[in-house]
Amino acid sequence: MTTVRNASDRSYISSSVGRVDPGSTVDVDDETASYLVEQTGYFEYAESTDVEFTEVDDSEDDLDELLKEDLLEIAREEDIDGRSDMTKAELITAIEAAQEG
Repeated sequence: MTTVRNASDRSYISSSVGRVDPGSTVDVDDETASYLVEQTGYFEYAESTDVEFTEVDDSEDDLDELLKEDLLEIAREEDIDGRSDMTKAELITAIEAAQEG
């Protein structure tokens, strides 16, 4: 397991890690850590002494608070077809359906 910290000023939500607020850390497998740090631009590796645990809130209401670009990232992770042509409301509906199924 590797600990990564959300170093951005926005929350990050995905099906693999749930919601990670700015400054919060999460323990993930090495492959996921590599993706989060190198591909998303949100995360950095955290020192084990810097770890502070926070409860993850996966409520559906959180999707409404995200920017469309964040919803598109989640839709990509969920492999939702036609996501680039969807409105924000359509993305939220599609993500909720994918996460329920």
